[in-house]
This record gives sequence, C-alpha cells and structure tokens, in this order.
Amino acid sequence: MSQPRRARRKRGGIGLGGALVTALALTSCTMASNTPMAAPTRVLGEQSASATVLGQPAPAGTGDLGAVSCADATHCWAVGIAGPNIPATPSADSTATTSRTAAPTPSTSTSTTSTSTTSTSTTSTSTTSTSTTATSTTATTATATTSSPATSTNRVTTTSRVTTTSTAPTPNRSVTVIAATVNGGTTWSAQPLSLAATPELSGIACPTDTACMAVGSTGAVPGAGIVLVTHNGGASWVQTGVPAGAFVLTAVQCSGPALCIAVISDGTNIWSAQTTDFGHTWVQGGLLPVGFSDPRTIACSAAGQCLVAGYLPTSTGHGQGAVALSENGGQTWVGATVPPGSGVLQSALCITALTCVAVGTTSTTVSDVVPATGLVLDSSDGGHTWVAAPTTPPVDDIYGVACPTAKVCAIVGTRWQGQPAVGTGAVAHSQDGGATFVTSGTAYVPLTLTALSCPSLTACVAVGGDTVARISLPAPAVVSPPVSRPIR
Repeated sequence: MSQPRRARRKRGGIGLGGALVTALALTSCTMASNTPMAAPTRVLGEQSASATVLGQPAPAGTGDLGAVSCADATHCWAVGIAGPNIPATPSADSTATTSRTAAPTPSTSTSTTSTSTTSTSTTSTSTTSTSTTATSTTATTATATTSSPATSTNRVTTTSRVTTTSTAPTPNRSVTVIAATVNGGTTWSAQPLSLAATPELSGIACPTDTACMAVGSTGAVPGAGIVLVTHNGGASWVQTGVPAGAFVLTAVQCSGPALCIAVISDGTNIWSAQTTDFGHTWVQGGLLPVGFSDPRTIACSAAGQCLVAGYLPTSTGHGQGAVALSENGGQTWVGATVPPGSGVLQSALCITALTCVAVGTTSTTVSDVVPATGLVLDSSDGGHTWVAAPTTPPVDDIYGVACPTAKVCAIVGTRWQGQPAVGTGAVAHSQDGGATFVTSGTAYVPLTLTALSCPSLTACVAVGGDTVARISLPAPAVVSPPVSRPIR
C-alpha cells in the first residue's frame, strides 16, 4: 500500500529564544570587560557570513510548518501539523497566540463512510493518559463530486459522504497550523481554526492576497482528506469539497482564483484531481506511476506541464528518486528518467518549457532522516530526462526550490554540523538557472528549512518547524549595452 511518508526530521540546534539570549549574554560580557577576550563562540544556526537569511520564531504555539505560499511580495501563508514538541494538554490560561499545546488523541471514534453501493464502519480505540477526557458528539457531512475521466465520452460520477461521531477529549484549538504575514515575513500571526480536531496540513496555494486553499488530512481517527479555503485573507477558513476517496491531499497548486490541482493518496494509489470552482467539486485525473511515493509538492505551468517529485521503493526502507511528469494538466502521468541510484527527491519545477530542476538528497533511506549531501538534477527536455548538476550544492538534504525568473533560483534545506550530526537551516541561491549555487549567509535559523516561496526577484520566504525566515536574493546583474564609439 503506497502511502505518503511523513519523515521525522532531526531538529537540531537550540531554540531561537535560547540563541538570542546566548548571543546577547556573550555580547554583554565582552563589552563589560576591559581585558581583551577571544571572539565569542558562534551560536548554532548563526553563520559567520553576511546574513541574507533572517530567521525568527513562528507565532507562539505553532506546530511544525512544512509548506508556504506567497500571493505577492507581502502576503504569505504557511501551514503544517501540530508537531511533536507541542504538549498534549493546554494550560488553563493558554491562548491561540501564547500557548504551546497540541490536540489530544481521540479516545473513541466511529466513522461511517457510504457511497451509492457500499458502506463500512470502523471503530478504533486509543488511550491518552495525560489528557482530560471530555465527551463530545460531532456530526460532519462533507459532499464532494468527483468525475473520473474515461477513454469514452461517458464520465463516472461518485459522491462521497462522510459522517463522523466521536467521543474524544475537547479539541485544543490553541495549536497553530496556519500562520500568515502581510509584510513580507517581517511579522507573522496565527490564524485559528474552528474544527473538531487539529488538521494535518501538508500543502497550501494562495492565488490572490485574499484567497488561499490549504490541503491535508483531518487529523481525526480514522483520517480523511481535508480542503480548507479562505476568501478573506485568512480571517476565516471553511471546509469545502474533498475528492472522493481521498485519504490525504499531499500538495496543491492554484493558477488562479478558481483553478487548482492537487495530489491525493487514497491509501493505495496516488493520483491528481482538478477543481475549477476553488474546491467545491473535483475532477479526478490520472494515476501517478505505480509505486510512486512521498509526493510533497506539485508544480504546474500555464501550459499544463506538471512535475511531482518523490521516490520509488527499491528495498525495505530505501528508494530511488523519481519524477512524475504530466503534459496535460494531470490527466495522465508518466515516470521521467533519472540517474540510477539517485537519492530521494523532494521538489521539482520547470523554469522554462524545457529547463527544469529537481532537488533532494543523495541518501536513499526513506525510513529515517540520514545526514547526507544535497542533490540537484537538471533537465533540458521539459522534465523527461534528468542528469546530475555539474557541481555539488552547498546545502545538505535539500527540501525546497523556487525560481522567480529563468535565471534566479533559491534552495533551502539542512546544514549538518558536528558529531553526532546536528542539522540547522541552510539556503543557497543561483544566478544561472540552477546550474550552480552559492551559499547564502544565515542568522538564527536553528531548524531545517523545508519549503520556500519567492514572490519577487529579490525576496523569498521560507519555513521549517516552528521557524520562519526572510531571504534576500542578490539583485540580478544589469548588463550595460556596449558603448558605441565614433569611427575616426
């Protein structure tokens, strides 16, 4: 059964608060003494190079952010999951912006799923000793219409109706899984959700500064896919239609205020679906190649050229990097040709109709995070075939790539340090369309950066764990026209 992997990333370093306190304390001691002292020890996550990447904590109570989308240079949204470091039970004085708590595990859940021909009933029981148990009954009905294209002119339409009744601890709505900025990442605010359980969000797309779509799973037991949309900049989020049979939606991209394409797993297969009414109804697309696993992102051009990065299992706990390609907006998918032995790929996109770049790690381990060097693959035929980049990238374990122009690109990931290896955030930029990358100086980015969005030529926003970061890219070189000299 092919299900998306949610690997636990090693969260090295010390917290941002600790890093700042340590840095201030070292500075104060140096200023207070007249005796010359050795240069202070660098804080983990703070690089010696001139900082062009400035990290900061996400809003208090934020879980593990893993995806980000910017509508323009000022408006961005990030989504994620509750995360392993959020306590299970909220304190009496916890709030949406100051607590660090997580949704309790449901103790009893009964779910009935019905279609026109079948119905199943599943009861699962788990015990959570640290949480206070309350009893609540929630009935939720979500109807989504999915049209499945066939080779003939007929279309098969299915309707999925999910009714959930649960007896569970009172949901902890103080956990932040959606954060937003309206000033390009200078400050961030939490956007609370009014749901029975804290969802696990894995993708977001914001085509305008007021409209966004976030996707993932409900976070309930048993799980199901979830689609949340906002039309007011995140002041409120509402559930909308879900592709029939979706266990989880792993990624989404919107090319306008209505047209979006998502990647879905039903627990057995991975496929795509498209909506033209911002999530109210979905049309099922094609299946990704057999065995394709861990599709974290999707990137599509206006012409319908789409890429999804992931891996194909090769043995227990191992896999080879893979790229799925569609040239018709997700109606059909084929597997691209990648170099044998390539490590797991995390993200891919096409900069032009022919030039594409994919990023990941040289490690083939999929059951855990193993420190390894980064991997960049290049394609010159629209993503059909791939070759390793001519130079080793300066970022280890690369998770995200974005290219605001055909020449300017940025990558984010990990920088492994010490023994045993501890990971901190790392960023690099390219001025030649991803052929080569140069390290960007970082300040206070103690956690791996897992996603980024570049809404302008010179600015990007990245996220990872409970860290958010602003990235300043070098201004594109201006080529002066040749000076004409009079002929004498």
